[in-house]
Amino acid sequence: MTVALTLAAVCGVVGFGVATAALIPPEHRQAAETRRGDLQGLVRTRQADIEDLTAHAAEVRTAIEEALSATGPAEPDPNRALAGGTALRGDGVVVVLDDAAEIPDDPAVAAAHRIVDRDILDVVNALFASGADAVAVNGSRVVATTPIRNAGRVVTVNFRPLSPPFEIIAIGARAGALESTSAWLQLRDWAGLFNLGVTARTARDLEVPAFEGRLRTQAAVPVFSTGGG
Repeated sequence: MTVALTLAAVCGVVGFGVATAALIPPEHRQAAETRRGDLQGLVRTRQADIEDLTAHAAEVRTAIEEALSATGPAEPDPNRALAGGTALRGDGVVVVLDDAAEIPDDPAVAAAHRIVDRDILDVVNALFASGADAVAVNGSRVVATTPIRNAGRVVTVNFRPLSPPFEIIAIGARAGALESTSAWLQLRDWAGLFNLGVTARTARDLEVPAFEGRLRTQAAVPVFSTGGG
């Protein structure tokens, strides 16, 4: 009797949902689709604007550097390098994070089969803790003010939308130190459960580009560990 009542209740809820959807006037559904299309178009336009402004900023930065070099050699500024204002080259670690090959249709469990902002943030922090001097995600330099966030299903770094696989390059990091961190161990366990792609390898002669945005920090003091790292 209880099972029959439960089944009847479920059928009633489903029927109510179907009936409610059927009662929505076609013009309202059309309006919703139009608004959705307008929003998607706006997002694409804003992304294109960001790419154009980023390219323009790179051109201006190059012109400034050429003008400065024309005045003669200048003393290198170590703080600029620490802040991410210059490109760096050296040995380090390359981490690649990727979504599962097959993602379920059920949205309730689909997110577990995707790499999200928290995964990337944990790896970036673990790399810095492993001795990294500079880190970039898909070519975007990570600095003190870099936001790593999810915008719907899209991961953004420095407000730039990125697509998997996510390649994280860390100059100065050590693979052994990374793989012993709790964040990496937890991510590997998660990857085993949901078939995520998670790899790390040591590499030589890597390059991390300079930060392309504007650093809004007005004042900062570099902090070094007692071990000189």
